Amino acid sequence: MLATLFTVLGIGLLLFFHEGGHYLAARAAGVRVDVFSLGFGPRLFGFKKGDTDYRISLIPLGGYVRMAGEENSSSPDGLLGKSVGWRFLIFAGGILANFLIALIIIPILFAVGVPLEAPIAGPIEAGSPAWHAGILEGDRVLSANDETLHAFRHVSAAVALNEAGSPLVFQLQSPDGQSREVHLAPEYDADAGFARVGMGIPERLVFHPTGPAIDAGFEPTDEITKIGDVVVSNRPAVARLLLSQATRLQRTIEITATSQDGISKTLTLSPTAIDFQDAAPLQIGVFALSNQVAENLAPSTMPFQKGDTIHSVNGQALSTIDDLAEALLDSSRPTFVQYGSPVQDFIMPSGYTPENLYAALHLSQAPGLAVSVRPQSAAFEAGIQNGDCILRANDKPIYSLSNLRQAILPLDLGQELPLSLSRGDETIAIVVQPKLATAFHYGVAREVIEDTVQANGPLHALTLGLSEASRMGLEVVRTLSRVLGGGIDSSNLGGIMTIGVITHSFAEQGWIPLLFFLCMISIHLGVLNLLPIPGLDGGHLMFLIYELLRGKPVSEQAQGMINLAGFLLVISMVIFVTTLDIQRFFS
Repeated sequence: MLATLFTVLGIGLLLFFHEGGHYLAARAAGVRVDVFSLGFGPRLFGFKKGDTDYRISLIPLGGYVRMAGEENSSSPDGLLGKSVGWRFLIFAGGILANFLIALIIIPILFAVGVPLEAPIAGPIEAGSPAWHAGILEGDRVLSANDETLHAFRHVSAAVALNEAGSPLVFQLQSPDGQSREVHLAPEYDADAGFARVGMGIPERLVFHPTGPAIDAGFEPTDEITKIGDVVVSNRPAVARLLLSQATRLQRTIEITATSQDGISKTLTLSPTAIDFQDAAPLQIGVFALSNQVAENLAPSTMPFQKGDTIHSVNGQALSTIDDLAEALLDSSRPTFVQYGSPVQDFIMPSGYTPENLYAALHLSQAPGLAVSVRPQSAAFEAGIQNGDCILRANDKPIYSLSNLRQAILPLDLGQELPLSLSRGDETIAIVVQPKLATAFHYGVAREVIEDTVQANGPLHALTLGLSEASRMGLEVVRTLSRVLGGGIDSSNLGGIMTIGVITHSFAEQGWIPLLFFLCMISIHLGVLNLLPIPGLDGGHLMFLIYELLRGKPVSEQAQGMINLAGFLLVISMVIFVTTLDIQRFFS
């Protein structure tokens, strides 16, 4: 409830400061202000003081200051009776307020310390530019194209806003302190709608405040140091693999953690079923089969060729690369692999680790949605087999697990789902009855790794603040440029609903993250209002520059037509981004 209140107050303050900038500039110029409104449309409530009606209006999509003499230059205290310089200051007042507030608050926040997602490589996607460049999970990104980075959002922005076709140069520091430089080219991701390098956000394993781990005797503040015998900080991917493997097989697992006072303890945990609280989703129990070799960067160690299928490992059908990685964890016996067509046998080299495997081998899905079937699942009971390819569900084509989930979503418990499958050269019709999802956990969750960025003095705080504010402003300009150029899909744009949701998430994190985010939005509003779009502040400034250069204003008829076009453009954009907001909300 408190976070919601702070969200409303935060967005309201942004509007207040912007319109307050116009108001103060108008009053300084001697212009009478008739209405100061937060929101548009019908007046909800407010009060009148002097000549001004201060009000809250129905539609919370901005605000406005209505000044005397906006259409009549003969009014002595009217807008059009003032000089070009005063009118320029009045229309620029909101923009200046947006920038000024951010430039004051951001250095103060850096003096206190701002928690930001650490610029550290999280999980690396096989086959991605980061994978090819040899970036490893845990590497810290110090700079991109010589620009110092303080947060993971800076890394993401540097990638997404990098000029298409231009190389990106990262300066990295490994966990052991070694520095190196890598060159990579971001690749456009059609699903995301922007360029990516395949580097996930940095995460660590933590104890959930409730669950088996806490029940067993751990504290929420304990630091997880080992999963089984694997040191989490040194081998994060393998630690997650062990946890995933134990969860899937519902095995007990040993976890070691260190308390805040340095005491280490190891406890054996048993998995507990997740309580979906009567909202368990329906599922049929399949996942995408990823056993086709897309790339092998270590052909001298592993003979797999592009296009080969890895059929089995130690006699068990292979579904994903994790199956092979799990087998490599058991160093007491050779890892026996069958692959290719015709089928060939291969024993993995002694001492080959999951880390070696993840860094060298990229397995992908075969064409179509070939699936692996969970034992005792609805798909298993219906007769679906490993390797079957799902073609249609309810007579609609299925190309991905997402399509399949959409086909299951409308069903009620007990309803059947007709499927069309391909098995070898055959096409098979099968009817499956989805079951309620069952899942298990150990009370271990993932948490984003953060750095607290804090200045070491007032001058450093000011320098950091100015640098961050200018970076925020440039990101807006570059983003708009990339959207217009097609480098970023317009579906990534957001309106007031998206801003509200994100503001709420920052409000839940505390007042420093909230203020930092509001400063970023304030700078974004300032930059957007500088755009020469008729009807916005930038449009008015454009007319005034014309008037200053030509010595006379744009004719009222021309202004009217241009402003109408600008109004239609702005309304169209508002409708567009609001539609995107609604789609995100319901998805």
